[in-house]
Amino acid sequence: MNNKRIIRRMTTRDYDPVISFWREIPKIGLDETSDSRAGLVRYLKRNPGLSFVALAGGKIVGAVL
Repeated sequence: MNNKRIIRRMTTRDYDPVISFWREIPKIGLDETSDSRAGLVRYLKRNPGLSFVALAGGKIVGAVL
């Protein structure tokens, strides 16, 4: 069992698991434009090094832009 906890910079490869994670949280509103794959790619390019994901056991358990 891998219980390792990691915080690392978010990359575009994190899009699918991050969106899935956010959809599981009640009252989180996602916007079709800014929260689209293209929107997140633009955001990450415009704000390099400012977005992070938290992982526990290899699964995303947090994300911050």
